[in-house]
Amino acid sequence: MKESKFKQYFFEEAQEYLTTLEQGLRGMGDRSFASQDLEPVYRAIHSLKGTSGMVGENTLSDLSRMLEDTLKVLKTTNKIIDLKGETLLLKSVSYLSKLVDMNCNNAIVDRKWLEEEVMPMFSQLGDRFGTPEPETTVPLELPSEEVEQDLKVLLFEGEVENCLQELESIIAAGEVSPIKEKLSLVIRQLGGLGMMLELEAFSSLCTSVEKQLEAEPEEVEAIASRHEGIAVLALESWRESQALVLAGKIQQLPRNLEYKENQPVEMEEDLDWLSVIG
Repeated sequence: MKESKFKQYFFEEAQEYLTTLEQGLRGMGDRSFASQDLEPVYRAIHSLKGTSGMVGENTLSDLSRMLEDTLKVLKTTNKIIDLKGETLLLKSVSYLSKLVDMNCNNAIVDRKWLEEEVMPMFSQLGDRFGTPEPETTVPLELPSEEVEQDLKVLLFEGEVENCLQELESIIAAGEVSPIKEKLSLVIRQLGGLGMMLELEAFSSLCTSVEKQLEAEPEEVEAIASRHEGIAVLALESWRESQALVLAGKIQQLPRNLEYKENQPVEMEEDLDWLSVIG
């Protein structure tokens, strides 16, 4: 039952990763770019590689790793992407998307198609852009309980981190109007993740944030301030939860968020929650 939850969550998230990849890479051949421009697409392919491997989609994971290697080279060497290079990158994303659709629909993947069409195309990535320096890794066979914890860590390092970074950006920019919309989206994403991973306290925290957000004050002028305050406190609680999951301290996860009217709130910058929780 838990495996089917993982797979369902994976297929939903895979579509978002692929959308980020396609949108981020399109147009790269028409303009210059900095290393940070590739951060969103690099995080997306890294998450796709990791989660696909965790749910047993090994072919998808292997191909994602090849694209991740290419993006790693582009991030660290500032190689120029011309139009042909952009086409090659977008085609690789298209193949990944086809594989996700096939796996989602339980379709049998044609080995001949993989070997004669897909793999040669992905091999062109290394030929055209080069490969990163090899890293030494030691294969480790984990017991099932450790695999579950590893999946939690992977998702909290990837998907949760992406959600919180986007929320941080909106808060830091002082963009008041989209805060409620973005916060509602983060609540749905993280709440669903908590249910899938059976982190009851984390799901409860998301529900608590949602209830606070729905309790609108009567004074219109106070609404924007309330939304911003809730967003800052929720961000801090989610950051604390993330650090606790990464530290393996699931039993200490916060369950509720309390927001008081006129409560002064300020976003903590560069706070290392792993140090705070010890």
